[in-house]
Amino acid sequence: MTSINDFDIPLTELEQKVMSWVAEALDLRHGVAGDPEGKLNDAPAETSTEVMNLLRRVRARADRVDGLLANAISARGRARRAQTEAAFVAENRLDQATRERGQKRREFESGKEREADARLETFEERRMAHQAARLVDVTAEAYEQISKISWQLNALRSDLRETLHGIQFEASLER
Repeated sequence: MTSINDFDIPLTELEQKVMSWVAEALDLRHGVAGDPEGKLNDAPAETSTEVMNLLRRVRARADRVDGLLANAISARGRARRAQTEAAFVAENRLDQATRERGQKRREFESGKEREADARLETFEERRMAHQAARLVDVTAEAYEQISKISWQLNALRSDLRETLHGIQFEASLER
């Protein structure tokens, strides 16, 4: 019997892992994420010290999200390779079963009946191919979500840097 593990991916483990990465990325962007100072404030503080503190916190979270994004990219690639291999195996097995059915002709059996029998015989391989395709969808969605969160944190970091430069510029004018 064929297993998705034959294609280098324990299906349920990878899907669960990818979904945990998405949950962690969402927590890093919108939650506390183990930060004693709590959630990130979108509206930066007024003083350069407060802005620098917030900028450090955003950088740390953005770095972790970048790591999660790299993991998601790898998982998506592995899922695509597994999907390709599982589809190939399923197609080959269906062709083989169809040929075998064609060689064992029974009286009053139509081509449709032989095809249906071959499809039933290869159900497990086709199920694995379907599961691999589903995993590709899950990993692609996770990649998109983590990528969006990465972009949001980088945009927030850029805004904070601009705010910090503005504060420093104003301070230089007062001298």
